[in-house]
Amino acid sequence: MHATASNRISTTIPHATPASWLARHVAGLFETADVRINGSRPWDLRVHDERLFRRLVVEGSVGFGDAYVDGWWDCEAIHQLIDRLLTADVPRRMTFDVHSVTTSLAQRVVNLQTFARARRNTERHYDLGTDLFAAMLDPTMTYTRSETSIRNRCVASSN
Repeated sequence: MHATASNRISTTIPHATPASWLARHVAGLFETADVRINGSRPWDLRVHDERLFRRLVVEGSVGFGDAYVDGWWDCEAIHQLIDRLLTADVPRRMTFDVHSVTTSLAQRVVNLQTFARARRNTERHYDLGTDLFAAMLDPTMTYTRSETSIRNRCVASSN
């Protein structure tokens, strides 16, 4: 499979990265390994087909290798590139968990939070009365993190 003109990325612009979210995500992960997309160093990745970014996220390391075979990317010093990516644990962080992606999309499409539900939740969490706060706070209802104060209250409440 060869890259078409519409999928090609210019390699003449130093440090050029595509504008898609996936490309920015991959570029950010690669930056943690000191690897730049279309950079000038021997271990930097030269992208020839922007479909690479989706393939990396969906197929992980296998997609990365297959994309190389398909001519979607190259690198002068592949051994240095791979060493940097593995040292920074990029392959483990590259692919998305399908369950997490599905859950995230579902939460964006179906928002179960209504104003009525938000009001009920707020009342349950914040309208607790003074007994709880009196047990947690000092006699003037002021928050303190003093261990002595907490110990004294515990001893006083147990007597």
